[in-house]
Amino acid sequence: MKSPYTELLSPAGSPQALDAAIKGGCDAVYFGGKAFNARINAKNFSNDDVLRSVEKCHAKNVRAYVTFNTLALDRELPEALEYAYFLYKAGVDALIITDLGLASQIRKYLPDFELHASTQCSAHNSYAASFLAKHGLKAERMILSEHMPALRSLNKVTPEQAQAIEQNMQKCAYWKITAMDTDVAVETADLRSDSFDMQASVAGDTLNLSLTGRVDTLTAPKMLALYERVKAEHALRVVEIDCKELEYISSAGLRVLLIMYKSIEDKSRFKLMNISDEVREILETT
Repeated sequence: MKSPYTELLSPAGSPQALDAAIKGGCDAVYFGGKAFNARINAKNFSNDDVLRSVEKCHAKNVRAYVTFNTLALDRELPEALEYAYFLYKAGVDALIITDLGLASQIRKYLPDFELHASTQCSAHNSYAASFLAKHGLKAERMILSEHMPALRSLNKVTPEQAQAIEQNMQKCAYWKITAMDTDVAVETADLRSDSFDMQASVAGDTLNLSLTGRVDTLTAPKMLALYERVKAEHALRVVEIDCKELEYISSAGLRVLLIMYKSIEDKSRFKLMNISDEVREILETT
């Protein structure tokens, strides 16, 4: 399935985003699984999701790449290799990988599994490309950093095309084409307690929250502080809150939801999903 032409590669932070990417006409997608993925707090793909997604991609002649871009400790190598074997058997077209040691072992045991060097390899010159091609990673492809010198391949296009490419590359953190709806995980470790947890990610103008446990007078202010920080960093227009695992919400928590609701210009784009009967009763009687 190797292609000689420019490939439009789209990130897919969730199965729904993958469907949108395929419908949008991309040549390939990349997504993360439940392990050895740097965006572990994002909405990632279970093993069943991986199997379904690869099948769906290949039915539309779209290549499926999986991010395998964390560093593996010695004790984690057996699990990492086992997961790589699962992805290989699932039909994943390539791994986007960072750890050179892990890459060398994947190459040893799965020699025909295509490997792409992640941006986290920090490869930004021709010597890095040569090293990766000859040593542990032996990558078929390298995702380049923005400091990469002008590529000789630009000589193969018209001057107008080369100028357009160079201008667009200046706007990118890395030289790759991506969609704007990729999920960016938000750090929520300081909110966690024995009774409460929250997962958060931003995809374009959408904030996705998943609440677990109890939102009370102790956790509500932290939740509000996080929301205000994210809103200051991103132009949010949509807030979607998954309440499936939410067991209780106090009046303080309700005030936080009201503040979030009022901050969204189009109120129909503030959504509470999967509300339990217990929480729904609290909302309706308050």
